[in-house]
Amino acid sequence: MHPPIQPRAGRMAHNRQNPPRTGEARDLDWRQRNRPVNAALSHFRDYVVSGKEACFKPGAEIYELACRRGGFRPAEAVFIDDSLKNVEGARAIGLSAIHHRSAEETVAALRTLGLPA
Repeated sequence: MHPPIQPRAGRMAHNRQNPPRTGEARDLDWRQRNRPVNAALSHFRDYVVSGKEACFKPGAEIYELACRRGGFRPAEAVFIDDSLKNVEGARAIGLSAIHHRSAEETVAALRTLGLPA
């Protein structure tokens, strides 16, 4: 297991998750249902769930919302996604963005940005 993500001084770790796919699941509190299931989510202080916000990747609005909520500028954040379209959307608003293809490549890209990985 990897150690918890440690935000740099004054910066929050945020996670933007995909919405649930079924209508019934949308009525449940997605964040609470998934917190115990996905241990990785416990490393983040907040979530932006696009289904609850009614804005979706790769539109600029979802990335801007995450930055506003977290109190950081796009230039202070890194976005990681396995969809190149979403990575390009994040880059368009000024986020550093990594196209995830393998754990090794993503770790190397994070280290290139000077982040612990």
